[in-house]
Amino acid sequence: MSQIGWTAYAETLFFLSILLFLHGYLFSNFISALAGTSILIFLVYSKLSFQRELGDIQVNRSILENLLYVNHPFHVKTIINHIGGRIHIKATDEIPQSAKLLKGSNTISKVVQMDEPITLSYQLKFTSRGNHRFTTISYDISDLCYLFTAYQTKAVQTNVNVHSDPAELKKAKASYTKEDTLAIPSLVGSEVTREFEGIRQYLPGDLLRDIDWKASSRLQTLFTKTFQKKETLETILLLECTRSMRRTTGDHSKLEHAMAVGIQLTHMLQSMHHKVGFVAYDEHKIISQINPSFDYHQIYKELSRLPTTIVVPSYAPPAMPDSDTDTKTVTLEEPLESRQFLSTISPFLSGGKRQIKHHLQATGIYQAMASFLNGAKQKHLVIITDLETNRNSLYAALNIAHAQHNKIWLLTLFTPYYRFDSERLSTEMLEGLYEFQMSREKLIRKLQKRNIEIVELTPTIQAPHIMETIRRKTP
Repeated sequence: MSQIGWTAYAETLFFLSILLFLHGYLFSNFISALAGTSILIFLVYSKLSFQRELGDIQVNRSILENLLYVNHPFHVKTIINHIGGRIHIKATDEIPQSAKLLKGSNTISKVVQMDEPITLSYQLKFTSRGNHRFTTISYDISDLCYLFTAYQTKAVQTNVNVHSDPAELKKAKASYTKEDTLAIPSLVGSEVTREFEGIRQYLPGDLLRDIDWKASSRLQTLFTKTFQKKETLETILLLECTRSMRRTTGDHSKLEHAMAVGIQLTHMLQSMHHKVGFVAYDEHKIISQINPSFDYHQIYKELSRLPTTIVVPSYAPPAMPDSDTDTKTVTLEEPLESRQFLSTISPFLSGGKRQIKHHLQATGIYQAMASFLNGAKQKHLVIITDLETNRNSLYAALNIAHAQHNKIWLLTLFTPYYRFDSERLSTEMLEGLYEFQMSREKLIRKLQKRNIEIVELTPTIQAPHIMETIRRKTP
């Protein structure tokens, strides 16, 4: 039971009763002594009555919207039931620090009858994404004469997951310009023979051999020859949605950046008449898949709705590095999906002669590769990953794709750019992170030896910069 306190009115009456009783006793005034005694008896009776009126409080808090976004309003409804007598109650629903009150009030003060519910209805918005929590409800209870009061708090936890503002993803659609598209006319293709198409002004990243020196000298500015390939490759965008990509610490996650880059790349490639397909996968399975087409809006909608179709748990960096890709023994526990390894991988093995090391790590990346590498036609693969989860599986899958002469771009996000929480990083975790990064760099060097184009992404890099970086690498 809550501790009952005295209000200023009750303390005033108490001291008045003492004074009247002393006055009657010292001056033999019976009326004063009787008045003081009556007031004291009234205070005792009021306190006992208030204790009887106090009862249990039941709270039900609900969020009316199914999906919450940053800076988008949402409604909260809290119903408080006091199972007791007639009292005065002032209740406050404590809101998270990152929430801002827009309409209504999270505090109410009224006199309630027995079992009468109190309803709080107000509108909030969150100023940051991630997991947020409503924790407690506090309330002050007093009797109808405001003589005694009791303060209580009740733990009522409500967890909400706030996604990024959809407008941020829509910006990726309009971030490219006509100049950005013209800067990559022949970057992706399957034929070595190129047909001359025309000339345009020189842009940073153009190859020196493609400059039209005659036109440049005549027009007193640099011009670049543009070529059209006889056949273009189908592009498959593979987006890793593993737990490490979905970390929520900081303003933006790696997955959000990868989605924005994927939207930009899709629009730019399709504007150059390249069919683009899409596969999203996690640790064990394919989450979403779209066949190659020129339908930009289909991939855009699929990328935009990804945060609502996958769970976004909190994430901490690994304390110890993953095993090296050359390690022959694997200590991981075999998942259920690994039992389907042979049936998943066999369709695109090179005549059954190639073998996959670490068969216990057959995960979502294998299923993603098998979904489109079962034909003879070459593909252009664009893989967006942070190289943290199932790296051995990724390395083995890339070996298979490379053996079939597919063109591969690997866009990798380096986790420390995405604002680690420094309070959670102990010395041991920092040492483990350093060793983990060293093994990650070793894997990158191995992939580069196979002529796989690798671009390290930072939170500010966009698709045009990626294209320019790869164009400079292209001999």
